Amino acid sequence: KQKSAEAELAWLKSQINPHFLFNTLNNISSLTQIDADKAQDAIAQLSDLLRYAMYETNKPMVAVNGEVEFMRNYIELMRLRCNERTSVNSEFSIENNDAKVAPLLFISLVENAFKHGVSSNKPSSIKISMTESDGAITFCCDNTNYPKSDSDRSGSGIGIENTRRRLELLYAGKYEWEQSLENDIYHVCVKIIE
Repeated sequence: KQKSAEAELAWLKSQINPHFLFNTLNNISSLTQIDADKAQDAIAQLSDLLRYAMYETNKPMVAVNGEVEFMRNYIELMRLRCNERTSVNSEFSIENNDAKVAPLLFISLVENAFKHGVSSNKPSSIKISMTESDGAITFCCDNTNYPKSDSDRSGSGIGIENTRRRLELLYAGKYEWEQSLENDIYHVCVKIIE
C-alpha cells in the first residue's frame, strides 16, 4: 500500500511540470505578439522558474520561502499578459524561515486563477495570499470567474484534482480545503496544519 501511494504521488508530481510548462509557454506565445522585448524577459524568467522546478523540487519537502519566490516569479510572468482592466495582488508572510512544504503544491491554483480569472474585455481581479504562522500554512486565492468554453482546450483540467489528491496523500487529516463560487468570485483556500 505504501509503495502504491509513493508511486501515485510521484506520478501526480510529474504531471505538474508539463502542466505548468504548457500554460506558461502559451502565455509567452501570446506575449510575443504584443511585445517582443517583454517576451525575451519572460523567457529568461521562465528559465529561472524551470531551474527551480527541475533542480530544487526533487525532494519530498522544500523551504516555504523557495515556494514563495517561485510563485512571485510566476505571478510576475503572468502579470505581463494582463491588461489595465486586471488587478493582480499577492501577499506573502512567512514567520518561520525553516518551514517546509511539499514542492509546487499551490502552483496549479495560481495557474487556474490566471486561466479562469482574467478576461480581455471585462474587469478582472486576482488576489493571492500565503501565510505561515505557528507551523500552519494557509494559501488562499480569490479571482473573478470567466469559465472557459468547451472548445477551449488550453490546459488539461487536472490542476485542482491533482492538488487535492496530493494533499490527501501528503497531508491526510492535516489539511483543510475550502472552495466556493459566489457573486462570480471563485475562492479556494488550503490550510495545512502540522
